[in-house]
Amino acid sequence: MGEAWFMGEEREMYPSLLERDVAEHSIEELQVFLVEIATGLKNLGLSDAWPEWYGYLMPRCLPRSFQRESRNFGDYLVEYLVTAFMSVMPDSSIDWGYDAFRDDALKTLGQAIMAPDLWPRGSEKSVDCLHPEAIDRPGYPVWTETSGDFAASMFFCLKYLEANDIPGWIKSAFAIPCPRWRAQMLVWLCDVKSFLDSTLLQPSEMEGNYTLYGGWAWSYIINGENMAYNEWKEPIEFLPAGNRARCHETISELLNEKLLSEWLESLMEFESLFDQLTATEVPERLRRAYQF
Repeated sequence: MGEAWFMGEEREMYPSLLERDVAEHSIEELQVFLVEIATGLKNLGLSDAWPEWYGYLMPRCLPRSFQRESRNFGDYLVEYLVTAFMSVMPDSSIDWGYDAFRDDALKTLGQAIMAPDLWPRGSEKSVDCLHPEAIDRPGYPVWTETSGDFAASMFFCLKYLEANDIPGWIKSAFAIPCPRWRAQMLVWLCDVKSFLDSTLLQPSEMEGNYTLYGGWAWSYIINGENMAYNEWKEPIEFLPAGNRARCHETISELLNEKLLSEWLESLMEFESLFDQLTATEVPERLRRAYQF
């Protein structure tokens, strides 16, 4: 596999992918490979090498989805897998070689955040992957932002699920009682509303918008332009209209003052969660956004 080459006399190649098993590569190396795939397909057009290498890398990277270079630094590998997938399949109707590709991705990459080893004490307690740098640092000010792994996972499912599957998926996310998960849900519900009402159309529009914190690694390159599939013509729709409608309908059905009060009370188990979300007026933003 080669880099997404723009200029220079020589294009960098990655022979190590042929010489060593994926498991022997560092997280940083795997992130580089996935960025080359994502940016190459987006900016330079369709090359069989990039989607083929993604098909090779994705199942081998999945067991390492929630690894990164260190506990307190960097993005999760799952974020790069999602960004590259969105370049490989910017539109869910694209035929990518076999009929079940999207379904297989939803059952693996789409459910990576629910892996049992990320929930060692069960969903009644707490997930370990969200903002891990804050778990042992009370008061660390990150909970007003969506953790990249959470944002990537939620937007991935919202983009690729069939419209009729959206209500069940949203209800299952609401049903998880973990306080950290609920804290992330509250912030993400604020973020996603701008997509549901078409105020924002692409993840790239979140970049620099200081009322939104819903991006993930390299999500800013996803802007509807993809040389591999539309050659800079009409922008590729990020979220299908049917998915947006069913998502908004289901959230509005579930979200009310009683549920919000219950969730905020549960956050008091971790004082920093409640303090940070209320200090940044997340509850008020939700009430205004969904009008309850």
